Amino acid sequence: MTRVTCAICSRRAAHTHMRGSSKSKVVNAILMGSLSAFGCASSSSARYSYQEISATSKKICHGHWIQAAQCMCTEMALMGKRYTTFTPVVGQTGAYVTLMDIPDHLVDLLNSTLENLGIEVKVNCNEVWHFLNNALRRYYGTPFWPSEEQLAADQNEEVEQNHEVSEEYSNDITMEEELEKKPKVSWDVVDYESDEESVSSVETKCSEYVPSDAASASGSDPLSSDSEYAFPSSSVKNMKDTDPSDLSRNYLVSGEALLELFKFCPDCGYELEKVQLTTVDTVAVVKYVCTKGRRHMKIEQWESQEKTVPHDNEQTYKGNVAASVAALTTGLPIIDLQRWGKELKFQLPSKSFFWKVAEWAQPVIEKVSLSQEVPVFEEIKFQYQGSQGLHLTVDGAYYDHAGLPLMGNLVLTDGRSRLVLHNEVFLRSQKGKYGSTVEIEGFRQALKRLSSSEFSVASLTTNGSPLIRALQREVEEFAGKIRHFSPGCHLQKWFECELEKAAKCNGCEEIGAWLKRIRKFLWRSIEYGINNGLEVVPIFNTCLMHVAGVHKWPEDKLTGPYTKCYHDPVSRPCHKSLMLDGKALERFESVVLTESFQRDLANVSPFGDDTIYDVRKALDRYYYRKKMRYPSLVFPICSTLAAMHVNSWRMAETKRRRNHIQKRKRGTRLSVNSPTKQTWRRSVFDEVLKERLLALERSQNDMSTSEFVRELVTADEFYESEIL
Repeated sequence: MTRVTCAICSRRAAHTHMRGSSKSKVVNAILMGSLSAFGCASSSSARYSYQEISATSKKICHGHWIQAAQCMCTEMALMGKRYTTFTPVVGQTGAYVTLMDIPDHLVDLLNSTLENLGIEVKVNCNEVWHFLNNALRRYYGTPFWPSEEQLAADQNEEVEQNHEVSEEYSNDITMEEELEKKPKVSWDVVDYESDEESVSSVETKCSEYVPSDAASASGSDPLSSDSEYAFPSSSVKNMKDTDPSDLSRNYLVSGEALLELFKFCPDCGYELEKVQLTTVDTVAVVKYVCTKGRRHMKIEQWESQEKTVPHDNEQTYKGNVAASVAALTTGLPIIDLQRWGKELKFQLPSKSFFWKVAEWAQPVIEKVSLSQEVPVFEEIKFQYQGSQGLHLTVDGAYYDHAGLPLMGNLVLTDGRSRLVLHNEVFLRSQKGKYGSTVEIEGFRQALKRLSSSEFSVASLTTNGSPLIRALQREVEEFAGKIRHFSPGCHLQKWFECELEKAAKCNGCEEIGAWLKRIRKFLWRSIEYGINNGLEVVPIFNTCLMHVAGVHKWPEDKLTGPYTKCYHDPVSRPCHKSLMLDGKALERFESVVLTESFQRDLANVSPFGDDTIYDVRKALDRYYYRKKMRYPSLVFPICSTLAAMHVNSWRMAETKRRRNHIQKRKRGTRLSVNSPTKQTWRRSVFDEVLKERLLALERSQNDMSTSEFVRELVTADEFYESEIL
């Protein structure tokens, strides 16, 4: 076994009995200053030892570290300050001191001693506190410093006398003579360098420490390490830093687990006398009283959430506001959220606070909606490169909830990008066949706004309202010639129903095999004709020849200038072709050549109105459920949220498809239902915080319940009474 020499007492012993000197001059100064101040080392030997251990790394007996710490603990005991013991593991004990336990005169004594020794180091209370806790963590509860031993003032008169005559005593006695007075102690020494444990009896005059059986068995010896901490250095290396994203998350913590963290005072470390857990909606508030620390007998408070904004007059918590805004922007009713929280025993905001936050968010949502128009128009500009004008679709949805006025929602969308360009809510009049003039005025303002920008309007798809057509002629005066179309979804539905009826007739079963192909050819004909400025009807009528197995024919009135199919020549007829003189072909021609179908086919838009239906679906399913009797003032907020929801989804879908085309590989498939990150929801929350701070700075901190909030709470309570 390797034997080394102590740099202070020059004793040779096994390296397991030693501890390396610290790299910090402050730690070495506290060690030698304490030994010299309390008469455990002469001034000359303390000065020489400090210079030696500070120059290079040296080994020091464990007894010197323990002796220095015990002397300082004795000085603390004279002032009525004791180290606090605890039991971290059953069968083991530990001790620690708090920053408040370190008396000022102890720091002054160490500094004066260091000055007399000629050591140019100044120590402070915090450094002495770290030194003592390091020694207690390493040595307390060991055989040399047993846990039952408590240093009391009345048991240490001899140490007090040594403190008074320390300088005189240190000049007359050497370290070797002092150590001769101590009893010889025999310890079992474990050889850590060999694979097997070899035990030998060692007699020493130094207070050398050897690990206990339990520590040796576990393979952990906090004293054999030169580190300043008790745990092994490998544990520090293996422990990773906290992920910054984990700090921004919220976690479910039970009340019992939370109170486990408040057994000791967070400020001074003393055991708490009284702890109380209360809640403010989603916020956990812990009140505690410390009877020994700096803030003596004062009720302190710890909060799990910070205030909403950094202002002296702020009373709300950020977590409650965040929960309310998240429920509002995701379309989750507070009633459903509270029922979920009740089953989980999870604290949630009240109904009144939720709708109070919704009242704050009302102007903010409009602001965020306007900011979203910038990326929307950039996407439209990208998709219309080289085109002459926009292809718009306009329609209005009307909502007739029980006990509420008839409300309308005018939605103007772009047919190619399928994005919402304009969304307006109005109260619809009960009188009149075609609705209120407010709807027409909203449509007029939307078209004027587009025409005043760099975009022009090429076509307009409407539901066939005479007022819309009259307005179109008015708008053409400042927007130019606009081609009018009608939605094709109704025409497609009628056409498919008629073909299905024909296929059910006797001898016409072959028509059913052509349904999917004819439907696809219908939309291809419409899109090709509109984009190239051609008539759609002759293009689609060529299907009459194709289904009969005729792929080239003389010029005919029905097909116009088209005399052949555009596919490659076929070598043999298709087995699904309809017989020329058969009943199936006759029924098929009767459906295709219906006068109303041929007339409407000429004005069908190639751009569907599915975006408008998506807005209605988002409005009905998420943001404005028909079963809830919310007042009409909430409808504009919900409609704007639905429009932003659809636009974010459409833009994310377009971006995914574009990236998929650029990085397409064989065998890959685009998932249509990929999750979409709605970034506008976070923008709403950030803007709510900004507006809240501005309101407090303007002294507009009215937390009273308005009539608007009362109506919404009443609607929630009525809905809750129906579902329970």
